[in-house]
Amino acid sequence: MTTATNSKLADQLPAFCYQTEQLRNGEQAAADAVGLTMDKLMVRAGEAIWEAVQAYRFDHLVVVAGPGNNGGDGYVVARLALIAKKPVVVYATEAKSTLAKQMREEFTAAGGVVKPLQKLPEASFSGATLVVDALLGNGLSRDVEGEFAAAISRVNEARQQGQITAVVCADVPSGLQSDSGQPLGTCFYADTTVTFIALKPGLLTGAAADYIGELKFAGLGVADEFANQQQPFAKRLSCESLADYLTPRKRTAHKGDAGTLLVLGGAPGMAGAAVLAGKAALRSGAGKVMVGCHPDSQAVIAPQQPELMVHAISDEHGLQLLLKQADTIVVGPGLGQSEWAHMIWQHAVASSKPLVVDADALRLLAQEASPPTSIWVLTPHPGEAAELLKSTTKTVSAQRWSAVNDIYQSYVSDSANAAGNSGGIVLLKGAGTVIRTQQGYAVNTSGTPAMASGGMGDVLSGIVGALLAQKFPPEQAVYLAVWLHGRAAEVAAENGERGTIASDLLDVLRILINQPNWHQ
Repeated sequence: MTTATNSKLADQLPAFCYQTEQLRNGEQAAADAVGLTMDKLMVRAGEAIWEAVQAYRFDHLVVVAGPGNNGGDGYVVARLALIAKKPVVVYATEAKSTLAKQMREEFTAAGGVVKPLQKLPEASFSGATLVVDALLGNGLSRDVEGEFAAAISRVNEARQQGQITAVVCADVPSGLQSDSGQPLGTCFYADTTVTFIALKPGLLTGAAADYIGELKFAGLGVADEFANQQQPFAKRLSCESLADYLTPRKRTAHKGDAGTLLVLGGAPGMAGAAVLAGKAALRSGAGKVMVGCHPDSQAVIAPQQPELMVHAISDEHGLQLLLKQADTIVVGPGLGQSEWAHMIWQHAVASSKPLVVDADALRLLAQEASPPTSIWVLTPHPGEAAELLKSTTKTVSAQRWSAVNDIYQSYVSDSANAAGNSGGIVLLKGAGTVIRTQQGYAVNTSGTPAMASGGMGDVLSGIVGALLAQKFPPEQAVYLAVWLHGRAAEVAAENGERGTIASDLLDVLRILINQPNWHQ
């Protein structure tokens, strides 16, 4: 991981993330391997936070320090503030770890002031105050309570009222579970989070986006060695990691090479979902896109896009004719749950064609024990995932990594094994979409709150289906589709998040999927 000259902060985030337990077990070994003592490692962490702090204009620094090594990082920051002649005060509990005690002693020996943490709720803040959170850090396993919760709530309140310039968090915002991304009780709202040595999966998904602010990474000189010693937990999808997947087409390419996609859906009153999936597939490069819809919807769908071949499906015979022509099938957008929908679903599964399962088809899957196909991509949002797992949306949202794995094990693993490749995939949509494949986990980092709008999932299904039809390997197809979908939404929302709609992504998709420098 490279950094700018003399900077402790990396110029980009790492390509992989690691669970908190891996960091706890491997941090010492990585430091030993590069000849770095743990106290020097802590000083480097504090220096990285101080660098992030200096990006803001402030007159007073408040450091909130806990009992462990995260608190030790905070004392280093406070000492650096003393050296820089910045007024600083530390609100802290008793230091308990050896390193926290050492750094506290060095701070107080230099003339630093430490006040009891329980006094923080009584503190007054000026608008030029910056707060450093070094209270709890990573690995939290239970709700924040007592004086810790009171301190966090006071800082959050002052921040909301404009009494604080910024909050900079050390490693993980205190109160955020570093693996799941869920707040436990209460949690600091950060403007910047500087995480150390390895990315934690909870910083990239779940509710984390509401808490972490701008995420920065500091390897502290041991990140590369740590990565050499540990197996990554998940891949972070980014423009840098995916751009090479999109190679130019051959000059002799024709529409047959780009595949035929069949979108099955569009029940009465829900025709728009099938239209969005079909249009997204066209803009993502599918050679031919057919839409198989309810007879009552054909007249609605057909005029929407002349390149879509729209067929009314009234019986099994008509459906079979379409299935035979398709290379890949997207089933679910606007499908409904009628007898007609059940007929469509059962024959789509029986076709053994590569299948992208979305929306109503996921609900039918939850109701029926359906055998897997050779390539079987499930695309639930948390509500649909809850139906698949006979759980609740709240539970799924709180444990996204576990949920996506449970769906994979229950519905997909057999298809991956049968395919002998990465054929079985589950992606759990939401902020920080998480993906489970035969190879492991991935998490997406593109996207925007503008995607909180109907039809976005239909667009995603169309992109996945189009890339599969073009013979992209399943894992590549899903990774590309999820990242492109999020990035297209970011571009579409540049004029405002509210009011961005799913069809705004379509023209952007065509640009992104063809742009050599699409990551810029």
